[in-house]
This record gives sequence, C-alpha cells and structure tokens, in this order.
Amino acid sequence: MRFKGTENQRVEKEKVRILRIIARLNIGGPAMQAVFLNKAFNSDSFKSKLIYGSLDKSEGDMSYLLDEAPQFSIYIGEMRREVNLIRDFITFIKIISIILRERPHIVHTHTAKAGALGRMAAFITGVPIRVHTFHGHIFEGYFGGKKTVFFKMVERFLARFTDRIIVLSPTLKEQIMHVLGITDRSKLSVIPLGVETELFLNCESLKGQFKRELNLYDETRLVGIVGRLTPIKNHKMFIDAAKIIMAENGAKLDIKFVVVGDGDMRESISAYAKENDLLERMVFTGWRKDLAKIYADMDVVSLCSINEGTPVSLIEAMLAGRPVVATDVGGVRDIVSHSRTGYLVQRGDARSLAGYIMQLLSNDEMSRKVGQAAREYSRKIYIRERLANDMDILYKDLLKKKGVMT
Repeated sequence: MRFKGTENQRVEKEKVRILRIIARLNIGGPAMQAVFLNKAFNSDSFKSKLIYGSLDKSEGDMSYLLDEAPQFSIYIGEMRREVNLIRDFITFIKIISIILRERPHIVHTHTAKAGALGRMAAFITGVPIRVHTFHGHIFEGYFGGKKTVFFKMVERFLARFTDRIIVLSPTLKEQIMHVLGITDRSKLSVIPLGVETELFLNCESLKGQFKRELNLYDETRLVGIVGRLTPIKNHKMFIDAAKIIMAENGAKLDIKFVVVGDGDMRESISAYAKENDLLERMVFTGWRKDLAKIYADMDVVSLCSINEGTPVSLIEAMLAGRPVVATDVGGVRDIVSHSRTGYLVQRGDARSLAGYIMQLLSNDEMSRKVGQAAREYSRKIYIRERLANDMDILYKDLLKKKGVMT
C-alpha cells in the first residue's frame, strides 16, 4: 500500500507537501495552532493541507478559521474524539486514501485520536516523515486506571515509528520522558505555542465595552475563567473560591464571577452555583469570539484545571496585562512564574485561589505590577512568527536527515 518513491523521494524544485491531521476543530489551542500552521506552510517552499473531523454537540466550533482558504482543508465526518471501532476504521481507510492521493513528504498529527490513526496510516503507506504534537496529555484526570494504562501503551507503541514528538513546554517534555516513559530525549522537541499577540496587547482600547454589555458599573470587579465546561477544567473549584470570597468580603465588594465557555457541564455548574447562593453573582457568557473585549475588563483571570498542557486562556490574559491565578498542573508553571507573572495554587485548593484573587483585587499596584510582568514575558515567547520559524527549522532538519531534501 506504500506510494512509490517514499523513503528516497527527494525535494528539489517541488514544494514540500505536508498533511496535517487533527481530530476536530473545537475551541482551544490545538485547533488554533493547527489552522495557523496550515496557513503559514502554504508558501513558496511548502504546500499544506489539514484533515479534521466532527465536533461533539456541546463543543464550540473553530472551523470558521478555515474560511479564508477552504481549498487547503479536508473534512472527515466519521472522525470524532470518542473511540468507535466502526467510525475509526472508516476514518483510517479515508486517511490512507488521502495520503495516497496527496503523497505528502510529512504527516504532522495533533491530538490523541488523530495522532493514532494518522501516524499508523502514514507508517504503512511509507510517508517519509511522521511528526506528532502533544498539546497536553490524557494520562491524568481524563480516564480511569485501566484506560490510562492502555493509552500509555498505545503512545509508547506509536512513538517507535514517529520521527519527532513536539511538546509545548519543558515540563511536559519531562513528563513525557520520565513520568510517562513514552519516548526518550532524542525524539522530543519543545516548541511553545504562538498566538495572535497584537489582538490582546492592544485590548485596552476596548475597555468598558464588556461591562456596558452586561449593564455593570465601571467600578464592578470581574474575576473570570475561560475554557470548556468539562470535568478536567474543574469549574467547581472556581465556584468554591467565589463562595469563600463572598463569605469573607461580600459586604464590601461589588463583584461578578464570569464563566466564559460552554460544554456538557453547563447545567451542573450552574446548579452548583445556585446551591451555593452564588447564581446572582455569576455571569455565563457561552462561547465568545471577542475575547480581547472580555479580557480588557477582567481584574483577575483564573484557571482551575486538574490537568493542562499549555492553556491558551492564560497566555491571552497575560498578553492583555491581566494578573492570573492558576493551578500548578501540567505545563502551567512554564507560563506562570509564581509571584512574578501570576500565582500558582495546588490542584483543588480553593482557599488559596480565593486568597490570591483577593490580594490582587485589594492591591491595585500589586495587580498592575504582576499584569505588566505577565505581558512583557508572554509577548516575547508566544508569538506566531516564532512558532512558524521553529517549525520551519524542525521540518527542514528532518527532511535533510531522512534524505528527502537536497
């Protein structure tokens, strides 16, 4: 089933063909990065296409990002996040068919499902270079013990025929190597995310718009959390912290707690807020595209996740100059330097979360200083031009090592 001229196929005057595969374009960092790289690598030297699948009903949709160049994307309706042997087999056959038609020099997969099906298809069809990006990992907080062990075994198997595994932070690299034992240092590269920095760096011009939309006073303080409403994001911890803040400071605070996002836990999170007499203090916005406007009016942005890769919401908030308080999980500590660019708390520690939020709300100078340090750090690291350049160097290095590029 291999296409002719694979391992010894050389790229001289022709463009390097890349086939990028992601399970779905739901709202979040993986979709944003995959779409951006697909666009960036349609150039004089590269030709890139993106395969993507279907969303769950409760997920926000980012496929609108493909509207500028739909000819560089391929939709497979059977590809979904959940394991389904029939749909997954159909997806696998379709990916093989696309590979045989497109004849890519590089297959680059994003997320677990696409990583498994895409890399196996690339291997058996003889694609010269196989790359996978871990945007986080699913080995903590997602599944029970037996499933987790199984998925670790699958990733270790897939790593054997993957030329390079990309992780988004040094902490995730250490976890992949030493804690999870998926592969060794020689196959791992750290390439941080790149986001649309200017949009958030310039958000001060939007200040006040979100509060006016909500009919709030300018003096009302806003504490927010941005992300999917799913168990792994642990929004109950955010509500627990809100309850502590209101119990200890409510009489002197004009404050709202803003939940940006949606998901299958929307109703249960709303019910939990009601149980704790907080519903009147909560704002549920659903999915929003105008995040810069929302960050502009935030006083503090929090993250309560049980597990994370590199959370885009924290990077965006930091670019907007907003102080952040987050759980010290996954790659978060590679973004947030405790007491300098934000504050870290232990997973599930709602009291510490509430404490740092109150420190920031009650000390404007401290809040300004932390927010400014966060902005200066993030604007140097998480830029899209740097991401594209890093990936260009990696691709060309692999092409040369495999004898594909002259």
